[in-house]
Amino acid sequence: MTIEVLDRVAVESDFDFIWSLYSNSVKPVISQLINWRDEEQRARFRGILDLVTARIAVMDDEPIAWFALAESESALDLEQLFIVENYRRKGLGRGIATWAKGLASEKSLKFRLPTLDDPVAIAFARSLGLADVRLDQSTLIFS
Repeated sequence: MTIEVLDRVAVESDFDFIWSLYSNSVKPVISQLINWRDEEQRARFRGILDLVTARIAVMDDEPIAWFALAESESALDLEQLFIVENYRRKGLGRGIATWAKGLASEKSLKFRLPTLDDPVAIAFARSLGLADVRLDQSTLIFS
């Protein structure tokens, strides 16, 4: 069983996969802050999703995760990381984050992991040895 992280931009045909993982993961957290309407949120998400920054992790030619990287002059942010439920807690997220940290290091950039104020995501960031940098209403940034 080999997991391959493809360093390719996502394409339009990846949207339903990306949306499904995103909405299933984020809806329970965001619904506490706003009145979530699936079609409204899907349209909003389609408008803000940057397929150029999105990457797909596949195993046996099937997508099992998607993540997004954003690079600035000083940092590489792992802005999104969503994994198919059957593949969670198997080291895939840690592997993607470690790969991204290595990429940041190669480019002499700081690695950051923005996350929702969600206990699972916070525990994951802390397990990577990252420290809290900033908290706003719903977002923590770890570095």
